[in-house]
Amino acid sequence: MTRVRMGIGVSVLEMEGKFAEDEFTRFADYSIFCYNQCMSPIRRTKHAVYDTKYHLVWIPKYRKHIFTKEISNYSKEIFQRIAEGYEFEIDSMEVMKEHVHLFLSAAPRYSPARIVQIMKSISSREVFRRFPYLKEILWKMELWSDGYFVHTIGDRVTAGVV
Repeated sequence: MTRVRMGIGVSVLEMEGKFAEDEFTRFADYSIFCYNQCMSPIRRTKHAVYDTKYHLVWIPKYRKHIFTKEISNYSKEIFQRIAEGYEFEIDSMEVMKEHVHLFLSAAPRYSPARIVQIMKSISSREVFRRFPYLKEILWKMELWSDGYFVHTIGDRVTAGVV
C-alpha cells in the first residue's frame, strides 16, 4: 500500500489506484484542508501564527467635519494602500464626517499604537498633498487628533476550551 498526504488527513491508496476509504472520508479530508488553507482566520508569517483583530477609531483635529465624499473616498483608497504595503488586512472601513472606523488584522510585530501611528501619519501626508486647501481649515498640518480608540476583537474562546 502507498500513503498519500491529502491536507491534514491521510488517504490510503491501494496498489490499483482505488481509494480504500469511502467518498465521505475523502470529502471530509478535503473540507478540513480547504478550511485550514483557504477560509481560516489564522494567518502566518515566517515566525508567527496569529489571529489578531482590532477595531480602531480616531477623529480629525478639532472634530472638524472635513470629510466630504471626495476626501472620504480618497482616504479609503489611502488606507487600502497603506494596508497592502504593511500587510494589514482591512475587514471593513468607514470614513464618516467626523471620525474613522477600521476593523483590521495585523501581524503581532505591530502594536495597536504603531498601527494607528502608521495609518494616521501616512494618510495625513497624502490627504494634505491631494487637498491643499485643508491647510487653511486645519492648522499646523495636523489632520488627526492625538488620541484614538482601540478594541481587540476575539472569538470568545473560554478557558475551558483552551
